[in-house]
Amino acid sequence: MALNLRNLKLMTRLSLTVAAAFLVMLAIVYQSITTMHQQLYEDRQLKTRHLVETAHGVLAGFQDMQRTGTLTEEEAKRQAIQAVKRLRYEEKEYFWIQDLGKPVPRMVMHATVPALDGKVLDEPRFNKATSMSEGLHGKPVPLDNRNLFVAFNDVVERTGHGFVEYQWPKPIAGGGTTKELFMKLSYVKKFEPWGWVIGSGIYIDDVDALFRQHAKRTGTLAILGTLGLLAISLFVRRSIFRDFGCEPQAAEGFTSRIAQGDLTGEIPLREGDESSILFVLSRMQGNLREMLGGVSQNAFKIQRNLESLSSQSNEINLATQLQAGVIEQTRSAITEVSATVAVVNQLAQETVDRSQGVVNRAQEGAKVAGEVTVGMRAISDTISASSAQVTRLVERTREIESMATVIKDIADQTNLLALNAAIEAAHAGHLGKGFAVVADEVRKLSERTGRATGEISQTLQAIQADTEKLVQGMETATPLIESGVLRAGDAADSLRAIEREAEATLGKMGDLAQATGTQSRRIEEIVGNVRDVMAASSKTEAVIDHSLATASELGVAANDLFGMVKRFQIGDLQTADGPSSHAGSAVRPLMEWTPALQVGHSEIDRQHQKLIDLANRLNAAMQAGHGRAISGEILQELVDYTVSHFGFEEGLMHTHAYSDREAHLEEHRKLIQSVTEFKRQFDAGQASVSIELMGFIRDWLVNHILKVDKALARELASRGLA
Repeated sequence: MALNLRNLKLMTRLSLTVAAAFLVMLAIVYQSITTMHQQLYEDRQLKTRHLVETAHGVLAGFQDMQRTGTLTEEEAKRQAIQAVKRLRYEEKEYFWIQDLGKPVPRMVMHATVPALDGKVLDEPRFNKATSMSEGLHGKPVPLDNRNLFVAFNDVVERTGHGFVEYQWPKPIAGGGTTKELFMKLSYVKKFEPWGWVIGSGIYIDDVDALFRQHAKRTGTLAILGTLGLLAISLFVRRSIFRDFGCEPQAAEGFTSRIAQGDLTGEIPLREGDESSILFVLSRMQGNLREMLGGVSQNAFKIQRNLESLSSQSNEINLATQLQAGVIEQTRSAITEVSATVAVVNQLAQETVDRSQGVVNRAQEGAKVAGEVTVGMRAISDTISASSAQVTRLVERTREIESMATVIKDIADQTNLLALNAAIEAAHAGHLGKGFAVVADEVRKLSERTGRATGEISQTLQAIQADTEKLVQGMETATPLIESGVLRAGDAADSLRAIEREAEATLGKMGDLAQATGTQSRRIEEIVGNVRDVMAASSKTEAVIDHSLATASELGVAANDLFGMVKRFQIGDLQTADGPSSHAGSAVRPLMEWTPALQVGHSEIDRQHQKLIDLANRLNAAMQAGHGRAISGEILQELVDYTVSHFGFEEGLMHTHAYSDREAHLEEHRKLIQSVTEFKRQFDAGQASVSIELMGFIRDWLVNHILKVDKALARELASRGLA
């Protein structure tokens, strides 16, 4: 509604004010007369209720006399009816009494129509009830011309008392009633002891008449007041138009346009107008346009130079961070080389020690081999001598065997002679008995000698067989021992050659150990120098970060100033976004894709190249002083990039159960949160977002890609997923 009013002229708006006042007055009048109508109606209700309650009290008085025994019930009822029948108010208004009969009650007493007394009230002319209200404050319930006496009983059956509206003719002076029906309000109350309902009614058509009369009078006053307000509004309109210099609507439009920053429009002035608000607005617009033109030029130069400075600082910072990364990798590599050289030096020293042991063992081996050769020759000589002795032993054994054969023959002959002697002794009888005993002993002795000689012969044969085998073994061992003597000599020569080679190796390994020791000391010096370079690089990076932070703060202030200035349109004086001082020279990319940036996974590397392209595009725009203009496009592409790139990486991590998945996902969440915040700041109109966005992308390239993503790619590569 307020927006539509601004499009209306002053007179129209003042007229609307008058109309609104008129409507308000009408509302007040309506509220007043409706309140009056309600009060009049309630007064009628209250009056009728009080009258009926008075008559009800009369009935109660007679019922008390019945209860105390002063009157019988019949007498009490008769006297009560007579008393109520005589009651009048406003000269002609009366009371009636009916019973609680069902479905239609019976009239007990009607003060003005005695013909109804004792009759059932079911005639169609009684079907005039329009509404009823239970109790004192019940809501009206429509009755649609129900039998009014039935309605009286219904309302008292529910709450004991209540109001009923119905249409009824008015009595005519001198007797009779009108044909026209008028609204009448009755109050009825149940008299419980006797089962009666007592009531009375008053006409309320005068309430509507008073309402209409009052409404007509107040409506006339409202119209007259409105006409007066309209005349006053016309006078006020002329005065306001003279002070404003134009329609307030037009002045508001000029003021709103200036407030919104548009200083290009012309403000039309009336001839000779030098005091109106419109004249003051025209002078203010001219002064603002001239002042903001100069501020706009300076603010634009500051913003453009700050973007260029920030871009160059980001290039230096990125180069410093990459250099620090390379130096760190170099230091790590040199440290690994140093450790390797130390290991080689230790191994060389151990090799020297072991080579010395080899020389010593070779010398001992050569000495032992010489001793073995001498021993083998002594063994050969001993075996040769033993072989001769064994040969002579065989010959002596054969001689003993011959002797044993002779002894055996002698024993056989002796045994034969003893046998013959025994035979001869047997022939001699008693005289030969002693000789027979001797002959028998000689025979036994010869048998024993024969057996012993046989055993000696067998033993000598066994000795002879073993001795012959020994001779054969010695004859076989002799050439082997001779060969062993020769081989022992060769081994001694080889060990002496090994000794010479080991001594030469020992010398070379000593030189190697000395060289690796020198190299290890040199590497330690290099590591120290690299640490110094890293410290210097860290200091440089800290200085650049401080410069970037300062530039960012200045950028925020300058860009806020430029943002405020750009809210104004000043026409020809406004500086458009012209080319920067760098427009004539080629802008170096912030970062070029090199193998050093590869993480080792082809698809991830391809997607990283897109991020570098975004960084280079923003850097080029900032070098030209147009970082703000392209930031929205870069941010939207960055939002899309986080969705696609992070989605791809997270799919890989989930599929291949990446060991550091949760930490990597947390990094993704932080980056997405930062991108979302940058997008919110840009949409809110923050002017310095391009400077902060450039630093954010730079840190993303250095910290996330070269560290976090490389760790992921290394693990994938270890599983053969490149």
